[in-house]
Amino acid sequence: MAYRALFLSSDLGDGTPQNFTTRFSPPIDLNDGGDYAIALDNVSHIYSWYNIADKYNNRTLKYIDSTGPTTYTLTLNEGQYSIELLNDALHNEMYDNGHYTTTGGVITYPIDIVADFATGKVKVIINDGNFELDLQTDDLNELLGFTKKVVVATELGSSPANINNGVVGLLLHADIADGVYSGKYAGNAITSYLPNNYPFFTINYKPYNHVWVPISKKYIESINIRFTDQNNNELDLNGEALSCTLLIKKV
Repeated sequence: MAYRALFLSSDLGDGTPQNFTTRFSPPIDLNDGGDYAIALDNVSHIYSWYNIADKYNNRTLKYIDSTGPTTYTLTLNEGQYSIELLNDALHNEMYDNGHYTTTGGVITYPIDIVADFATGKVKVIINDGNFELDLQTDDLNELLGFTKKVVVATELGSSPANINNGVVGLLLHADIADGVYSGKYAGNAITSYLPNNYPFFTINYKPYNHVWVPISKKYIESINIRFTDQNNNELDLNGEALSCTLLIKKV
C-alpha cells in the first residue's frame, strides 16, 4: 500500500527540538471519505538531556573535613553525569583543595563514589576517617540512592542508584494521532523506545514493524512533535536537533 512520507526536523519547524511544529503549504488534505493512520518510520536525536540541572535541584556536592571542621561545596555544572563522572568531579575539587595523598606515584582521595554492580547501588567509600560526604543540601542524594544524610563511614546506598533521573523510556508524540493511551491517560504518543546509547551520542530508532495510529484530522495544516520520557515529562534536548520520518496511509 502506498504511503505518504513526511520528513520533519526541529531545525525546519517552530519551537524547540523537544517540542516543535511543522506547518504545511499547502495543507495535507485527507478529506476523501476514507480513514487514515500515521506511523513512525524513524527518529534520530542526540542523547543530550541532563540528569543534573537547576530544575532538578541537584547540583550541590559537599564534603566535610572534620578536623576543622570545614565544609567544601562544589556546584556541579549542568550536564549528564555518570557515577564515574561525579566521582571525578569530587576528586578534582579535593585535588584543588589539597585533600589527597600520594604513595608510589598513586593518588588516593579521602572519599570515593563508586558503582556497586552486584546490587545496582552506589557505594560511598570513606578512605580517611577525618572526611565525610554531605548529601543533605539538595536532591543529589536521590540520584545516588541515599537518604539525605552525612556519610561518615563506608556505606552502600539504601536504594538502587537512579543516575538516569528516572528516565527509562522515551516517547514521541504527534498531535494528529488519536486513540492512544500513555498509561491511564489519553494522549498522542506514536512510539516508545529506549535510550540505547551513551550520553551525547546519537540515538537512531527505527521500529521493526510500523504501528499505525488513527489520524484525528482530515485537513492537516500543521503537526506538532513532542519528545518526552515514559511519564510524559518533556525532555530538554538542550538545542540538539530532532528529526523523524512519519508515514501516512489510507486504512
